Amino acid sequence: MSAPRVVVIVHDDWILHLLQEGLREGGFVVSTASSGDDGLARVRELAPDCVLCDVSLPDKDGYAVATALRAGASIVPIALLAPEEDSNARTAAFEAGADALLIRPFRLEEVIA
Repeated sequence: MSAPRVVVIVHDDWILHLLQEGLREGGFVVSTASSGDDGLARVRELAPDCVLCDVSLPDKDGYAVATALRAGASIVPIALLAPEEDSNARTAAFEAGADALLIRPFRLEEVIA
């Protein structure tokens, strides 16, 4: 059985590195992108088993990424990362088509699970 593939879309280099290393140690094959457009292209190219996307991106937010994936009839599970102070994040995430919302700061074990 091959390792599950995940695309991580995060603009912050430190968080991207943390997620990339942690997910690899958790047994995932990880591909990364630092913008919404690059992330969408990577998802379409690789057909991953899961997408992990920050809501704060330089070109389009994570909600727009989730909406675009769902508009393309993608059924890939999508988890969005939102800041703790964003009180509307949960509703916005699910309305955009995300399957899960993780709040920063997060525990790496949560993300891997």
